[in-house]
Amino acid sequence: MNIFDFIINIIEEKGPVTLSSLCDEVNSLNYKKVENEFKLQVSQIRSVLTQKNDLFLVVDDLVSIKPSPKLIALTVVLEAFQGPCYKITVNFIKETFYVFEWNDEGKPIPTRNPKTIGSVSQFKKEISRITIQDWEEDYQLEYLVLDGIFWSIKLCTEEKIYEREGLQSFPKEWPQFCLALKKLTGIKIL
Repeated sequence: MNIFDFIINIIEEKGPVTLSSLCDEVNSLNYKKVENEFKLQVSQIRSVLTQKNDLFLVVDDLVSIKPSPKLIALTVVLEAFQGPCYKITVNFIKETFYVFEWNDEGKPIPTRNPKTIGSVSQFKKEISRITIQDWEEDYQLEYLVLDGIFWSIKLCTEEKIYEREGLQSFPKEWPQFCLALKKLTGIKIL
């Protein structure tokens, strides 16, 4: 677990906390176990928080998580040239998801082990941290692509609908997004 996860877990458990309290909590969790009992300083915690100013809010020494839009639903379409295609629909209100998988080759699709299916609430936390709403609307390479991966995402929040798409070009958070989908569905996405 990285320091951001430690900080998020502390704030989610305790609510907004002061920088000094947050520093004490992180140190008590032994974030860095080193022989010389390395302890983080408040200035180091402040530096970490400024690296993720899109995630954390610091007002008068009080640290909280920036409120994210209330997530309603997410639809992901992934189409690979000469490979499987997926449509994943997540309903955050009902805490359900559906996966449609197909291929052009007529090969049977392997059944999924129900033990590999994750939690919609955990997926929701991960998606909130990725902030899809901040992604560009379209990701395209500057040259013609005849094969590759086409993807589209439709994120419905209480306030707005965000639609993002791309062809063989991805936002920098794409690996985290695919890992979150894998944890939820049990499917290694493309």
